[in-house]
Amino acid sequence: MKYVPGRSAMLPLMFLAIVTRLFCAMAVEYSGAHNAAWICPLIGLILYLPFAFALQRAAAIGNDSAWGNLEPRLSRPIAALILLAFAMLLLLDGASMIRMTASTASYSIGDKAVVTLEIPLALLTGAMILLGPDATGHNARLGLYILGVLMLIIALVQIPAYRPGWLVPLLGGGIPALLTGGLRCAGYMALLTLCWMLAVPDRGKCSPVLCGAIAAAVAALLLLFLQMLSPTFVGTELLLPARLELILNNGRIAVPLQLVYLLVWYGGFLHLISVEIVTSACLLKRLMPGLKPWILALFIPVAAFLLAEISFIQELYSHLAAQLLYPVLGVLLLAAMSLSALSKGGGRACAKAS
Repeated sequence: MKYVPGRSAMLPLMFLAIVTRLFCAMAVEYSGAHNAAWICPLIGLILYLPFAFALQRAAAIGNDSAWGNLEPRLSRPIAALILLAFAMLLLLDGASMIRMTASTASYSIGDKAVVTLEIPLALLTGAMILLGPDATGHNARLGLYILGVLMLIIALVQIPAYRPGWLVPLLGGGIPALLTGGLRCAGYMALLTLCWMLAVPDRGKCSPVLCGAIAAAVAALLLLFLQMLSPTFVGTELLLPARLELILNNGRIAVPLQLVYLLVWYGGFLHLISVEIVTSACLLKRLMPGLKPWILALFIPVAAFLLAEISFIQELYSHLAAQLLYPVLGVLLLAAMSLSALSKGGGRACAKAS
């Protein structure tokens, strides 16, 4: 199984994952921005641009992936530590999204045990690892068209229900809250761009800058539409179940559209979980080329399932770690590029994972 993806496969997956992750982060996980949550992806985009431009610069060094161009110039221990850190961050966020998907499914079908709903999601990630990143990416290409059309239908049909007045006050919870939300968005965008960092050149010509910019704009637009469907009471903090109900069943989404809305919701989450878990597998495969695919397909889903079940880790990640995600990723990439620039290059052959 090939664990070095092509850019044409990773770009649609990266796009869908970023849109879903930003929407989930601002609509469900982070409520501080209130009715101005739609601004946070745009702030996050501004913060994200240096990271994306740096990856583009790394990709321009040679005719390999961005990481493939940097890795031969790094010492083996440094490269291994950076790869391991990237893989663990992806695994942690993937576990968080498995928990979120299972929680929303539990809410939708009547308070079923969340842990029982996490098991099929973990099994699905194992299957995606066995299929490989290219299969996951090409599946996302089809999903991009299907989910895009469904979302467009929902947005157009709901036009009479939108209330622009609910966008006031424009700054929602205030500038500090917007900046915090923007920092979270930048971290998620950088994390999900790691799939492109591993992708080798092929017919996919779109840059991570352009892909990230379009994805952030789409996420901002979807959050804008959501805000015009239900009012936000600034200064009031709603618990997760209440925020989910406002999204999935706020009384203003037409009943015939709710099934379509759920298809888009879960379709986006499945692609998001896939890119995080499969990219984590690709990073570990590159770190340890001798690993058999079935070992990855067994170990990574089990690890993600266990991480999703540890409440302490989930609480820490959703609050403190989510705000540190972008600085940590930025420092890791900066270290890789700085050390590779100091090296004469070609110090060791690039280990090819296949």
